[in-house]
Amino acid sequence: MLDTDIVTLGEAKEWFGIYKPPGTPFHSDDYSEGIVSIVRRQYGEPAYPVHRLDRVTSGVLLFGRTSEANSRLSECFQQRQAQKYYLALSLKRPRKKQGWIKGDMAKARNG
Repeated sequence: MLDTDIVTLGEAKEWFGIYKPPGTPFHSDDYSEGIVSIVRRQYGEPAYPVHRLDRVTSGVLLFGRTSEANSRLSECFQQRQAQKYYLALSLKRPRKKQGWIKGDMAKARNG
């Protein structure tokens, strides 16, 4: 379980967005309560996640307040009417040809 309350980053009648800290699992497991369970408990209402983030990834998670709202929001992502942005931060520069980057990446600072 998280030591602090969930931070709401935005909300409307049909949806809300929260900050998911790194290290928090999406689903509950034998060792940790997942962010979906935490959100439902702290909000005291159903919450339908529109997308997911891996345990090690921090960022904004979008939830529908109803299953219908979730379906509409999911469709927006599927039809590319909504966009996701990712930013990777590192303390040091990776060695050449280290790791794998997949997707639409823009060059910056010498490649």
